[in-house]
Amino acid sequence: MNKKIWLTGALSIAVIIITVFIYNNFITDKDAVAEKQAAAEAEQAESLSYREPGEADYISLTEGRSGILEYSNDVFSAEFTESGALLTSLKLNKYLDGRGNPVNLIFSGDSGMSAFTLHDGDFNGKVITGPYEGRINDDKVVFTALLEDGNGNKFRIVKTWEFADGSYMLGFRIELISVEGEIPLGSNGYLYSLGIGPQLGPPVEKMNRGYVYRYFCLLDNGEKRNVGTPEDSLTLSLDTPYRWLGMEGRYFAYATIPQLDDYDPAWDERHAEGLFKRNEYYIQRPHAAGAGGAGSFVSDQYYMYFGPKDRAVLESFDSSDTNVFGLSELNLGLLAGDGGIVYALSNIVKNVLNVLNKVVPNYGLDIILFALIIQLLIFPISRRTYDNAIRMQLLGPGIGELKKKYKYNDQKMNEETMKLFEDNNVKPRSSMVPFVIHLPFFILTYVLLLTNIDFRLASFIPGWINDISLPEYILDFSPGVMPITGWDKIRILPVIALAVSLVQSRYIQAPADSIRSMRIMSYLIPVVMFLVIYNMPSGAVLYWLAMTSTNLLIQWRIKARYENKK
Repeated sequence: MNKKIWLTGALSIAVIIITVFIYNNFITDKDAVAEKQAAAEAEQAESLSYREPGEADYISLTEGRSGILEYSNDVFSAEFTESGALLTSLKLNKYLDGRGNPVNLIFSGDSGMSAFTLHDGDFNGKVITGPYEGRINDDKVVFTALLEDGNGNKFRIVKTWEFADGSYMLGFRIELISVEGEIPLGSNGYLYSLGIGPQLGPPVEKMNRGYVYRYFCLLDNGEKRNVGTPEDSLTLSLDTPYRWLGMEGRYFAYATIPQLDDYDPAWDERHAEGLFKRNEYYIQRPHAAGAGGAGSFVSDQYYMYFGPKDRAVLESFDSSDTNVFGLSELNLGLLAGDGGIVYALSNIVKNVLNVLNKVVPNYGLDIILFALIIQLLIFPISRRTYDNAIRMQLLGPGIGELKKKYKYNDQKMNEETMKLFEDNNVKPRSSMVPFVIHLPFFILTYVLLLTNIDFRLASFIPGWINDISLPEYILDFSPGVMPITGWDKIRILPVIALAVSLVQSRYIQAPADSIRSMRIMSYLIPVVMFLVIYNMPSGAVLYWLAMTSTNLLIQWRIKARYENKK
């Protein structure tokens, strides 16, 4: 067998597999969404024993109120409960969910939990409840409660949210004011802990690698770092303050920027009734000297980003000129990924698709058009390539004679076959050229669909492919899975793409493919690509299908031309 042919095919397959491996393991965080069996068992055990902390033993001297306070601007629609001054809903007015409603980034499910809980001491401390008296002053939502402990210490808690039109960042301030005696808060070295969660939305019912995930992340020495919880405790407490910390999903990100000299973050994945995942993080505020004494006053400022994981939007908060709160050097752009050459090139593809979308407002069709444009640009190369393949077929009689002559000498037959190719200016390896040219554009389309919010919920064929950024399917038999592959869905696009690729391979399969290595390679590559694209976003499969289909049409046209000459 010809070693060069084996090497060419092997390298082509290796490029595909290595590229996908690099993306899954380096461009995305391989640990962020991995559902390990040990972690699942630990969580199950924890869920049986863990109980949510109860309410702190403080008497509220504020008149009982249990209403809902609503605030909205052009970016957010927020709902607060006066009973605990808690944020129960935070909707993004410019982003819709699959039902056409604004995306809600505070998801509590049936847990009865809300965001911005205040805990007495560390994050395991009891929750300090109200009721509070709430009011709206322009773009500020202010809640005030007067509390008293069993020793007669009276203190006031003031929570203030500050919004700004056009900004995905909001301000949050906690004030603790001693009224009579001292502020009696604190335990385990912490004055209070601010809980930001649970399960910041949109809602999650199942984690799927690459498509639905939640990362706890923080800015560590100018770099974003994803942090997981230990499998044995499902909680993590760190003792170093960071510029910001938060949570990153596929399309949305949430970051808290504490304006504190010192704090200890914590991350909690313990079971919460009514939620698939808890996803709650805390700011543990140290019990500074004098903070709880008589006449003391504590005022802590935080800033929060709740919005799209869009690099341009995130980076707009990194400069005091464009940050409405005057903050700078936040490096929030890191939440959108590390950038680099892959980001730059995929952004070019995004711009092309956006231009096409202005003419044809369907991103599925735009991806097909993009593949056709690439095909048109490389048509001179493709034409020569497939013309070469057809001419290989014309050498069939000569190949047949060589097979008879060297029936028992494969090495000699291969040598004479390659000599026949050279004498007739036929290059058997050139059939890989269009495939290799298309591969980078296919990969960039894949990366784009997996990371860019512009293509979220972009429909191709309503009722079948409602979101080109997700794999399509026609049958879901989860929790059952297919043997060996572990697939739990039947998808039609990859099957169509496989069928077209196999027809393409067979259609131009010259008699020279009687050389075993070439015959194997002509079928092996489509099968490998089928396995690679099976769980890819449907938009990426559309690109691959458009590319293989047009290749087949080009080959058919060239072959028809030669047949007409006979």
